Amino acid sequence: MKKYYLAMVGIFLLAAMAIGWNISVTKDPASDNRREADLGSIETAVQRYATKNNKLPASLSSVDLTSDIKGRVKEYDYKPGVGEKYQLCATFKTDTTKQAASYATADSADPAIHKTGRMCFDYEVYGVYSATPAYPTPAPISSGTAANSVCTTILPASALSDSGTVAKIDTKVGSLTTDVDTYTWNASAPPLVYNADCKLVGVSTLKVGADIDVYYSSTQKLLAIQSYQ
Repeated sequence: MKKYYLAMVGIFLLAAMAIGWNISVTKDPASDNRREADLGSIETAVQRYATKNNKLPASLSSVDLTSDIKGRVKEYDYKPGVGEKYQLCATFKTDTTKQAASYATADSADPAIHKTGRMCFDYEVYGVYSATPAYPTPAPISSGTAANSVCTTILPASALSDSGTVAKIDTKVGSLTTDVDTYTWNASAPPLVYNADCKLVGVSTLKVGADIDVYYSSTQKLLAIQSYQ
């Protein structure tokens, strides 16, 4: 009888250990899924910062993160690199590389593909330009025609540039909103606006949905607009 009870106690302990192990294992994918989602949100925040400030942030404390991610931000490493490239690192509890074997390609910036332990992923921001923007090549200008393309317009060396799609225009207030940011101008100094043929036109010719390049000052004041509608 004693052996019977000892055997039952042993079975119970083994079952309890198995349940505990199973719970810990099933929790790992969930926590890793959270890390993967956090890295995706951080990537978006870094891109948003770079688009607005024309450079990579010095640290994650400079980017706009939700309060819950801010509470976990110490779990992640941010490593700004050369030019527009940077890395994000996190520690994972599970290995998803076997599932990733069915992927057509392995993406080094996909946090869903990771081994157990510390992993770093390569990212790159887009739409960041040097302090002196490279203006688009103008359309050929016939002899005697005024040089009226943005390429031949003298703008300050400190001018910044963005590309985007027009979302809202308010000529009375002097405001232009794209899918990237909002820019303003003084009523007495409207921005120079050029159409797809590099002809000088007015701000009122801009339409919602038009693809544009904007050239602006560090205070978001519009200097010139190149429209491709």
